[in-house]
Amino acid sequence: HTPSFHHSSFMSGKRKLVVLFGANGYVGRAIAKEFVRRGTVELTAISRSGVPPPNEEGKNGKSSSSSWTDKIKWVAADSTKPDTYAEHLQGASCIVTSIGVLPFGISKEDCYKGNADTNIIPAKTAQKVHGLNRFVAVGASLGVAGALVPGAKPYIEGKMAVENFAKNEFVRDGNNEHTNARSNDSNSNSNSASPPTTPPLAVVVKPGGVSGTKRVGENLNLPLWMLMDPVTMVMKRLGKFGMENSPVRVERVAKAVVNAALSDDEARFSSGGYVEISNEELLTNPKYDF
Repeated sequence: HTPSFHHSSFMSGKRKLVVLFGANGYVGRAIAKEFVRRGTVELTAISRSGVPPPNEEGKNGKSSSSSWTDKIKWVAADSTKPDTYAEHLQGASCIVTSIGVLPFGISKEDCYKGNADTNIIPAKTAQKVHGLNRFVAVGASLGVAGALVPGAKPYIEGKMAVENFAKNEFVRDGNNEHTNARSNDSNSNSNSASPPTTPPLAVVVKPGGVSGTKRVGENLNLPLWMLMDPVTMVMKRLGKFGMENSPVRVERVAKAVVNAALSDDEARFSSGGYVEISNEELLTNPKYDF
């Protein structure tokens, strides 16, 4: 299987390359837009269709020259099948995953895989095959989900599996590779410069309900914020419990993800390890204001 491409004015350069899985989704689209807004990276967006969101295209399916989607390389691939996208991970500085399915109308197994495997397999492939050492995933704040959402168990378990992979396997295996690389470099007699190695970093961004304007189809905008923002105002007054379970704007989630993917000036990111960005931080950190 040879992945297909859809792009018009994407240009190669010497900027950092970031690979985003799930860019056609509600949250993923906001993340892609934020990367483009920053203008400091090359972005490859991987999805099943490999084409920009339909509402962002012009007549006859042709992208508008002014569209932000033209600044992205779109690749058609299956996140659970590395052979369909592995070549596009070469040279990337970070992999971002924003893939998930709700526990409605699907089997428990498909729900689990749709939240776990779809995020874990790309990150594992990027690290094992290409030595990539920065992984950012969109997870979820799961405080009251189990009590309020019928059949939520496989959804919760899938999200937790991504956290456990990031916290344990990605960071642990990356640390082993980092240590070996440093050892090999110090024992080398070669005068040639070796590529720098960085400690592994895994970041899971954990929003509650995600508020904003959701595009459905080509012409329908759902103003979720009209219902969810008033809830946020009330929940924020309920202390820790409210902060961790309150809806948060999709723009704030996107800014947090992009900041984690690109930032080298925050100690918690530059020193490597596992970092969780809580719903409370998403609501209150001024870096995520929009």
